[in-house]
Amino acid sequence: MIRKNAALLITVLLVLTVPIFTAYAQGESNAAAGTTILLVRHGETDWNALGYLQGWADTTLNASGLSEVEELGASWADKVGMNVDVIYSSTLNRTRQSAEIIAKHLSINPFEIRLEPDLREFSIGILTGVPSSQLKANPEFLDIYKNWSSNTDYAQPSGPSAMITDYTKHYLEGKEFPGESLNTCRDRVWNALEKIVSENKGKTILVSAHGGVIGMALCVVTDTPIEKYNKLVPANASVTQLRFEDNGSATWVDAPKE
Repeated sequence: MIRKNAALLITVLLVLTVPIFTAYAQGESNAAAGTTILLVRHGETDWNALGYLQGWADTTLNASGLSEVEELGASWADKVGMNVDVIYSSTLNRTRQSAEIIAKHLSINPFEIRLEPDLREFSIGILTGVPSSQLKANPEFLDIYKNWSSNTDYAQPSGPSAMITDYTKHYLEGKEFPGESLNTCRDRVWNALEKIVSENKGKTILVSAHGGVIGMALCVVTDTPIEKYNKLVPANASVTQLRFEDNGSATWVDAPKE
């Protein structure tokens, strides 16, 4: 009789507790759902330091840029504290260099970095390589830039750089650069990020990209007008965390407090 009562008690307890543990496990699973993207802006280039408009010019990191990305990689565990499952990068040299340096510190084979052309910086057509000082001094350049900044469907004129110097010709000579509107750039960037998320559900993804690209992604996430992207451009060699939920929503995890 005692054994029967004990068995009955155990059965009752199982009936009561199994749903609780099941619900807890489901809650844990739901909490772990979603995908994280860590947007890393490339390190500094000489063109960053001098205020040249880079766009699709394939510039490389300078000594300062190499150093700051090395420092980010070396301090990743303390500063970011997240394991990375996969690395994507824009195809331009400055982002590839940054991705390779960080991959080394994360013990990820640089050859496994996935290159995505649609993560490139916005393309600025004939203004590629123009110093910001000349942009302000030249009425034609300034008019183009103002139109591009205020009319989100306006693409800067395509063609070779309107200003090639001995300093810039290595990156500009013999090349033509497409003009691209803010809306076009935003759409290609966001489509690229959504594609990356869809291919890596539930993972933590490092994306080595550009200041303008990150600013535009943050405009989408925060519902900010795209012409204000430059207010959301982060510093070189910084990390911006986005969280993509399975329902398609996205949030800026480390957004500054208002």
